[in-house]
Amino acid sequence: MRRLFTFGCSHTNWFWHTWADILGLNFEQYFNFGKYGTGNFRILNQIQRANEYFEFNKNDYIAICLSSDFRYDVIDSNSNVGWIQNGCMLNERYYYTENLEKQLDWIGGYENTLTCIKSIKNILNTTKANVRMLSAFGFDRIDYKHKKNHQNVFDKIFLEINKHLHSPISFHTLPSISTYDSLTYNVSEKKGKKKREDGHFTIPIHLDFVKQHFSDWYDTKYDNKVMSWHKELPSYIEGPGGMNEYKAKDIEKHVFEFNGSLLIGQKYLKEHNGCERTIVTDNLKGNILL
Repeated sequence: MRRLFTFGCSHTNWFWHTWADILGLNFEQYFNFGKYGTGNFRILNQIQRANEYFEFNKNDYIAICLSSDFRYDVIDSNSNVGWIQNGCMLNERYYYTENLEKQLDWIGGYENTLTCIKSIKNILNTTKANVRMLSAFGFDRIDYKHKKNHQNVFDKIFLEINKHLHSPISFHTLPSISTYDSLTYNVSEKKGKKKREDGHFTIPIHLDFVKQHFSDWYDTKYDNKVMSWHKELPSYIEGPGGMNEYKAKDIEKHVFEFNGSLLIGQKYLKEHNGCERTIVTDNLKGNILL
């Protein structure tokens, strides 16, 4: 039995179907460990725990879509959200401070990412699983201008990161990206309320992402089904017929998270950002319940 495991941030698991859900159509079992607002340390953690639990083998396909470089990942044991999803430390003022922003530097951010990448590869190299690692945001070469020593250090990290990626092409640099009139959906919290640009890529762009990087893992016979998701997508989140119900109908059964050794399943509610979290099993060798 072929199993697909996907790891990432909101570009892997969002209110509508992502590249992971599209790819999952072609597998007997599909597990999505993506979570919005989280970073590469959580991706590393989830891969480590998933390998311990599922014991990856030659019939497993591991697809990783790295997040951004300045995200803080930790389990929030004081609430029921599991891993917190605070987003990027550069622009989330509610959780982070301007003083912290002054300390953040691309050398440090890229080095953190490279450490996670190397650790992920060390784990997965002990298995016979099929692995592809990409980035949702991509990696730019930063110009340190007159700081030659800084530039030399950065360039070595930058080149090493790209060496480990299946491809440097991210969502933003897809060859087809310039052909789209709109890259995202206009969405409102409730039906009839004012809409705003969501900022996450549309389902057709996710399909292009799959065909760019996973053409040999995907079957184009599913194209019509994927495009029907796009056409039928609600334009609001909360309430009857909204995106939360849309997600609950077809996506939530594939969404999981490890909190320590606990495997957690999610049942989405009608409220914005709300979900019930249920323990699937606390036995590392137990059977997953689908």
